[in-house]
Amino acid sequence: MQNHSRDYLRYSSKPLYSKTISEPVPAPFEGEYRNLLFQLMASTWVAVVYVVVSLVAVYVLGYLYKPTILFAAIQIPTVIACAYVVSPNPNISWRLPINWIATAILAALVFVSKSADYYFDQNIIGTFIGLIAWFFAIYWIVSAITWSLKMHKQHKNTLARSDFIELMAELVATWGATLQVAFIFSWIVMPFLEGVAYEANTARYLLIVIESIKELSILRFIPISVFLLGLLVLASLRFQTDPYRPKTMNEVLPVKTGSLLSSFIVALRIPVWILVVIIGFITHFAKLFWESALSFFKNYLARLCLIFIGLVVAPTLLYFGHTLVLQSLYRVNLYITAESVGIFNGIKQFAAVNLLMLLALCIYVISVPPLATHYRGEKIDKLFKSIYNEIFIQGKAAAVAVGQTFSLFGIVPFVIPVASLLPGGPTFGLFSILYTVIVLTCFGFYLFTKKEELSVKTEA
Repeated sequence: MQNHSRDYLRYSSKPLYSKTISEPVPAPFEGEYRNLLFQLMASTWVAVVYVVVSLVAVYVLGYLYKPTILFAAIQIPTVIACAYVVSPNPNISWRLPINWIATAILAALVFVSKSADYYFDQNIIGTFIGLIAWFFAIYWIVSAITWSLKMHKQHKNTLARSDFIELMAELVATWGATLQVAFIFSWIVMPFLEGVAYEANTARYLLIVIESIKELSILRFIPISVFLLGLLVLASLRFQTDPYRPKTMNEVLPVKTGSLLSSFIVALRIPVWILVVIIGFITHFAKLFWESALSFFKNYLARLCLIFIGLVVAPTLLYFGHTLVLQSLYRVNLYITAESVGIFNGIKQFAAVNLLMLLALCIYVISVPPLATHYRGEKIDKLFKSIYNEIFIQGKAAAVAVGQTFSLFGIVPFVIPVASLLPGGPTFGLFSILYTVIVLTCFGFYLFTKKEELSVKTEA
């Protein structure tokens, strides 16, 4: 009787940093991921149903060999399976399917727009690409707002008045800095979007908003103004612990009683003293402003790096993986539709298709740890340790769970030759032969290793 507790992948780890987290950041996941492969193998009937469904799917898709159709047929069950596996972890349970689906649609649209085999109106394709761009923009904004609201809700009833003002000032500075970074990034990528944007209303409106902000000075400087306002408040609050102590008149221009110049010096004392006090105050405030800026950036740069990994690097990797899958399926389409393919060219196509697919699966696995990355209140001096913890400890178990799910694709080399043998089945030609050779070779190696194990046990 097998232990069904293995339905989940056991995972528990402690963060490498012991800092007390005061912000409402997600706690590191110490639970268990679902093991879909074991759940499948634990029940004979479920395994049989999986094989039959896979066989029927390959049989049908053998006649629907358009790359986009095959891509959708692969992506839909894959994202459902991966979302199911990582669903116990709230830090990634919604991030993975949202980013996976959005990048998959974007990759398919870009592929269709560049392919001569599809006769879609470029305006329609551009419209959907624009919608995806709007989606990511809104997705990032909503994520920032959600974090800010959680932060405000957690602290508003526990902080003193001055601490609450400091919290709000930090929020204002963070929003200003983030908007400024977003504007700079949008201005950099805007030239690359112009070709698509002006062919579709949805993308064009987004581009118009970005250009308007760039052209109107009153809007262009709003983010940096908001940022500086937050820093000014933070610097002002530092006067509570580091107040300015102005010099007295005697310290500026001491006067000796009975001196011949005493009347002249007395006449100059007040304006000179006022000037010294003003310069001293400005210097002191500049020092506090600089200290506030350094303190802010120690937190903000760490937050920005981790957010960049989770919200930019991860979707980029997923998009690249989808592109490789589409290229692999495009080669499948070329092979099936070709009138005649020589043995050498067939082997080349077979190797290219499988290598591209394996590379795509590897990139999918690599993209999971960045998706699981969250900011947990670290400062800049703990950044590299935090990145290591998020990717190689927190993200490792999620990547392993998703990687084990991809092992379910191992059924493909078996069902393709079987589907070819069925009455009226699709002709996969050399692909069926090569997959049959691979399956028989692996089975023969399995029998050989089992025989060696039995002989060792007999001798013992």
